[in-house]
Amino acid sequence: MLKPNKIKKSKLVNKKILLFNPRPSANTFFEGVPLSLLSLSRILDAEGGYDIKIVSAEQACDYIKTILEFAEDAICFGITSMTGYQIQDGINIAKAVREKYPKIPIVWGGWHPSICPDQTVMSPFADIVIRGQGEKTFTELVHKLENNLPLSGVLGITYKKKGRVFTNSDRPTEDINNFPPLPYHLVDMEKCVRNSEYGSRTVDYISSIGCPYRCAFCSEREVNKGRWSGLTPKKVINDLKLLVTKYNINTVYFHDSNFFVNEERVREICKGIIKNKLSLKLGQLDARTSQLVNYKKDTWELMSKSGFVSLLVGAESGSQQVLDFI
Repeated sequence: MLKPNKIKKSKLVNKKILLFNPRPSANTFFEGVPLSLLSLSRILDAEGGYDIKIVSAEQACDYIKTILEFAEDAICFGITSMTGYQIQDGINIAKAVREKYPKIPIVWGGWHPSICPDQTVMSPFADIVIRGQGEKTFTELVHKLENNLPLSGVLGITYKKKGRVFTNSDRPTEDINNFPPLPYHLVDMEKCVRNSEYGSRTVDYISSIGCPYRCAFCSEREVNKGRWSGLTPKKVINDLKLLVTKYNINTVYFHDSNFFVNEERVREICKGIIKNKLSLKLGQLDARTSQLVNYKKDTWELMSKSGFVSLLVGAESGSQQVLDFI
């Protein structure tokens, strides 16, 4: 009875998955925590049996060499990209991988591929595109690829087969509380820590995805379809405690598209920070003026007391006619 279990376990060891975060511009390298790739990896990491390699285009790293050395026998090579230079850097690396390992599926995801999946998948250096929220989509995709199964049932992907493009149905946005915590152990966190205007040990963090508003110029409308999902205050506090105690972080930059959707949630997070005596500065929090002006006075006091230091507030236009149009 024990033998089959042992065999099954051994088959799960060293199944390689390679993920890449390209350079943001021709003159700069990636700095910070690769949040999107950690999010993508968390279900597979929790399942176990996968050797997940996350590579960022860092200045002190020969990332092309690292990628080509690890890519052999990988289940897939994944690239995340925003619109801009990340596409070019991603294509450069994808081309090198394709030339050396032509059979490895190349998967693109992130903001630009989600907005322009057909354009992306038509590239000779793209086989599959993940649209929108990727945790479950990527997990199912990896399971299909490693077992050489058809991709027709995987929600949220666009893919090529014999030159023909197939677009599967969208995957509904899921509550992010259903997912495991971010697997920070997959990256060298010391390389992700940086000095900022608010603290000497600053890292990036995300506590929610999406935004319920419908601004015509914003990619959120296309990527997350107007849906918002936020971690519970308890989970946010647990994450912040981990960053403080394990990684000695003193400043956290939030990358939520709209942190302030739920005032009561904001209040509970503030109370948790104060109760746990977390000495942190919290910055780069995105908000809408229409939200903030309706916040209670004591909510503002709680934010100040708990370490909020900067908010990013959109000011698209001083013209009401333009705002109405937007």
